[in-house]
Amino acid sequence: ETIRLTKTGEPLTILLSAETIELEGVLHVIAFSHDETQRRRAEDAKRSALERFEAIFQHAPNVAIQGYDARGTVMHWNRASETLYGIPVGEAIGRPLQELLHTPETAREFEAVVAAICASGQPSAPGEWPISLRDGREIWVLSTMFPVFSEGVVAEIVCMDVDITELKQAN
Repeated sequence: ETIRLTKTGEPLTILLSAETIELEGVLHVIAFSHDETQRRRAEDAKRSALERFEAIFQHAPNVAIQGYDARGTVMHWNRASETLYGIPVGEAIGRPLQELLHTPETAREFEAVVAAICASGQPSAPGEWPISLRDGREIWVLSTMFPVFSEGVVAEIVCMDVDITELKQAN
């Protein structure tokens, strides 16, 4: 890989490959080059977009965000989820959300909502969920769940939770 400049001074990323061969007793060099500039720019843009997404995801104040597959297995767990639910990211990733946050009754409701999202490809209506924390307290969250697609299929469901416990207690 090498960087070359155009006549206008724009850098180009070029992949070069060369080999010597002998033909009829004469040594020749065969060289191939390929302009990788656009692919490299696309990779840089993708990396930058992922970095921005990760920063937004992790630093969303007061919004617990989780991502999980169609079975409810946690794939993403932001810092606000750690704070709200008292469960570290390392303990949440790879475990079913049903085991982490739900009672058997609400786990069945959660699974039905997830199945409907996967079948329809549409987000759920916002819903209120009771959550029993490890310290014995019960909180209420307002959750919005929506699908994220990859190549036309639901690859992940993202859930955004806001603590509405005080609001529920005031009513």
